[in-house]
Amino acid sequence: MKRVGLFGIVAAMAIVLTGCPITPPGYSPPWVVSFDSSPKPVRPGETVTLHIEAADDQGIASVGPVRFTTPSGSQLNAVGVCESLTTPHEDDPRNALITVTCPVPTYASNGTWYLKLHINDGSPQANYPGSDAQIPFEVAGGSDDRSAPQLVSFTTEPATIHQGTTFTLTMRIRDESLPVTVDRGYAFVKPFSPDSMFQCSDDAYAPVSPTEVDYTAICRPLYFHAPAPVETGLYRTAPLVKDALAQEANLEVSVNVEPGV
Repeated sequence: MKRVGLFGIVAAMAIVLTGCPITPPGYSPPWVVSFDSSPKPVRPGETVTLHIEAADDQGIASVGPVRFTTPSGSQLNAVGVCESLTTPHEDDPRNALITVTCPVPTYASNGTWYLKLHINDGSPQANYPGSDAQIPFEVAGGSDDRSAPQLVSFTTEPATIHQGTTFTLTMRIRDESLPVTVDRGYAFVKPFSPDSMFQCSDDAYAPVSPTEVDYTAICRPLYFHAPAPVETGLYRTAPLVKDALAQEANLEVSVNVEPGV
């Protein structure tokens, strides 16, 4: 009895310390028996319905949609986007029919998409880890976009930047899956002198065409993290830019800083 009690204490400590449940001995995770989707194919802006039959030696408890994988391999969130219903099989409670409905984004690209599902076969208190499944469905009638955003051109205002100049950066970005987003918090930094920089913020977007947008930001001089004139020379930045399909690229831009304020 003492040995059993000690094991229980150790197991409980492991859960608390690691945050990871201990898989029960002989555990068998749930598996997918079959799946189907409708309509075939689905068009952007429509709703796709996935029918999955899953099985487990103890039955299926619940299902949680996790994320989409696009034809280009990028990933989009599916948590809170899709709805799911799990119905135990009438003849065999170890099997269940899972119905998942998801709105397909209006900017969805053509090809095979995957929805990642996490299938649970017990409550979290049971320490059953469950299993993941990738369910495919086809999209047609959208774009064939497989590329990350591209930098068309950039300008600064003023065109000549001095050591104490606050300037506006404008980048024209092209992509087939607008809108794009530029990660905030980037700066123009002088190579080998990281404390000399222009910190960029106050960003804005202005559509130019169905496939191009002008992105602007205000970049202010900082020297050792305080507003002050910076060193002269070449400054570079490469902000991360993502399109609506989560395809991303670092767009490199450089400016030259002249003497004077």
